[in-house]
Amino acid sequence: MQQKIRERLEQENRIEVENRVFWSQARIYNQLHPYGKMVSFGCFGFVFPSIEWEDIALLSQAEREDISRFLSPTSAQAEQPLTPPATAQAPTGTTGVRQLYHGVIEGDIDGKNRIDTLRCEFDLFFEDRVNEEGKLIVNGTYKYPRYGGRAITLSGTYDPNTDLLVLVEYYKSGKPNCTMRVQRTSYGFDGMFIRKNGQTLSLTMTQ
Repeated sequence: MQQKIRERLEQENRIEVENRVFWSQARIYNQLHPYGKMVSFGCFGFVFPSIEWEDIALLSQAEREDISRFLSPTSAQAEQPLTPPATAQAPTGTTGVRQLYHGVIEGDIDGKNRIDTLRCEFDLFFEDRVNEEGKLIVNGTYKYPRYGGRAITLSGTYDPNTDLLVLVEYYKSGKPNCTMRVQRTSYGFDGMFIRKNGQTLSLTMTQ
């Protein structure tokens, strides 16, 4: 049993240690923390762990959803990302075009002053209706297969005059988080992935 737990820990979690001259830190990466979270800090031989049980992923996202559905249908619904205000889901009867894109986010993803890449998958629906600014309404989801593939809600607009696609991601609380601003190209879209703290990464979306 302990061996299976250890195997699952290694399968669902990755811990990276950054060693400096006077200090070091450890960060955990999993489906709960796709961008990583610092869980330990060391200085002059002293180590200060800060990891919590909630930081560790033992189940895949599919397994978590199966258990939630088995225990309680309402709790299973709570696992899904909430709909942001107004335009997160296309209303019944709305027509439009569904587009799938392969995304690549590139930049200093984990804050280690090095260039990394993170792959994601987009499922977008370009509606046949516009907002008050004359921009097409876009809804959908995207996910990181590397971290369990939980679908994250997206809502935004596409300006046919400038070919600018703006998407905002929403987590379970319904509050906006990261923003994506990409321009249409011959192969899809290319532009910026802007984190809530203002950090800018590059984002390429291809079909």
